[in-house]
Amino acid sequence: GIPGERSDGLLIDRLPSILERHAGTASLALLQIGTNDANKNELLAGTGCSGAACDGTFKGYVKDTVLTLQGAGIKPYIARIPPIFGRVGRAPYSDPTAAGLPNERVIAYNEAIEEVIGEFGAGEFGTQAGPDFFGFFLGDGENRLSLFDDNIHPNGLGYQLMAWLWHESLRPGGSGPRPLVLEDICVRTTRNSCRNPMVYKQSLMETGNPYYVDRDVVLTDIPATLEGSVILRTANDDKTVTRSDYLEFTVDRDVDVYVAFPPNTTTVPDWMAGFENTGETLGVSAGAPTLNLYRAAFGQGQVRLGGPAATGANPTPSNNYVVIVVPR
Repeated sequence: GIPGERSDGLLIDRLPSILERHAGTASLALLQIGTNDANKNELLAGTGCSGAACDGTFKGYVKDTVLTLQGAGIKPYIARIPPIFGRVGRAPYSDPTAAGLPNERVIAYNEAIEEVIGEFGAGEFGTQAGPDFFGFFLGDGENRLSLFDDNIHPNGLGYQLMAWLWHESLRPGGSGPRPLVLEDICVRTTRNSCRNPMVYKQSLMETGNPYYVDRDVVLTDIPATLEGSVILRTANDDKTVTRSDYLEFTVDRDVDVYVAFPPNTTTVPDWMAGFENTGETLGVSAGAPTLNLYRAAFGQGQVRLGGPAATGANPTPSNNYVVIVVPR
């Protein structure tokens, strides 16, 4: 990807050099284009257009890109582009599909992509449907903002899932199980309803990655068994939450849930009675140099965790905990 590139730039400036470099060797082209067009809000979608009426529209540029690839003997796969959850550097939208927001145009662009697939899908080099990223990240009632590093760009786990979805488009059923993703994440602090928008993040456990959403701190040492697993990054400002239904999510398989708890507490909260102290620690860059790792097994379905300062915690934790989830 080229930062800031739009559909006209892909067609006019970049595609010719790509084809020149890979002349006679490329057989497939995987296209995901349109997010920057939608974010700039300058280019008409062109849905329903045909012939010269498509000129200068998003559909027109996608159509000409497809025709150029097909003319070079390359089969195009086109992904429906992911949603935009907000402007960079600002709070995410509480309703990303509200009228007048960029996703109104994203939806129109995806409709244009579907039209191009339908119109140019025949023949040896016919255009094929790639993954539906909009449907995955913001479909079926599930808002997966937690898989984005900011409001536009996915994080490491988000990209891992995108790669899996691409593979499924090319070789259906040949990708193995879908990478673990936490669903229906609910954070409650002062209200009984789930926080909206939900700003906690789930990503990959890797040294150097952040572990809170509201602090510039990173993981420094991870047990080998947890490398690459899913971490749910909490907010350190929520370290005083006392409720028993603070954090919930669902999983589609049996898992081990680890709670990385600050070491200043003599006793952990009562809701952790079913967790065992593993004796292992998580190295971190701020405050106490480690967090103590507690583990409990959960079956497929809902996981509910209480607040860090809930009944039984003594003294009050110096920091919030973070959660690591590992498939069994």
